[in-house]
Amino acid sequence: MREQRNNVSSSKLVRWGGALAAMLGGVLGILLAPLATSAYYYEAEAGSWEEVPPVWAPPLRSILDPLLTFAPPADVYTIYGSGFFLVFLLFLVGLMCLRANAGDRIGRSGRWGFILTFVGLTMNLVGNVTDYWLGEKVLGQALWGGSFAVFTLLGTLVLITGLVILGLAALRAEVLPRWSAWPLIILPPLGILLTFWGIKHTPSGTTLPLSITWILLGYVLWSKSDVPLE
Repeated sequence: MREQRNNVSSSKLVRWGGALAAMLGGVLGILLAPLATSAYYYEAEAGSWEEVPPVWAPPLRSILDPLLTFAPPADVYTIYGSGFFLVFLLFLVGLMCLRANAGDRIGRSGRWGFILTFVGLTMNLVGNVTDYWLGEKVLGQALWGGSFAVFTLLGTLVLITGLVILGLAALRAEVLPRWSAWPLIILPPLGILLTFWGIKHTPSGTTLPLSITWILLGYVLWSKSDVPLE
């Protein structure tokens, strides 16, 4: 009896930890997206490159000015860009807890969805390190550009594909409420549109809808905290 209670308590802690990680990663992603995007265009205006900011960026810059001018523009952008590493890491923790919660009920396609999502998040972690933590000065132009294309761009496509497959499998197996499964299918592809229109920045364009998705998944895990993991 005592062993059973201990197992239930451990299950609750695992689910609470995964739920908090998913929701915290989502909140952090929502906060970082406008900051990193604004810093990107602020650096562009400083002369690093020529970019036309989206219509919302100049008004938002006047509001966020203290958060964009505490250091040289390139340093500010690097700081906010580096923060996405923690976002992806927290997403990974939430994903592993979600995988434990789904168990074998998710089916074969769902397992592939989990694998692709895990690979995509891991690739984005590596891409974040090469892009923001190391950068062009350390890696050189060729390696820096190549790592961005492989780990960030390709990794994002792998991540989005995995989430869509996972969402479809979750709907069929009914391992998630429909209101949290459908965002897995709809919101991640929306990030591609936001990357080229609206936000016009990577990884902010994809991270913003992903963050909303992970907050919903975290809430599902938290609401099931009184049910043992499968």
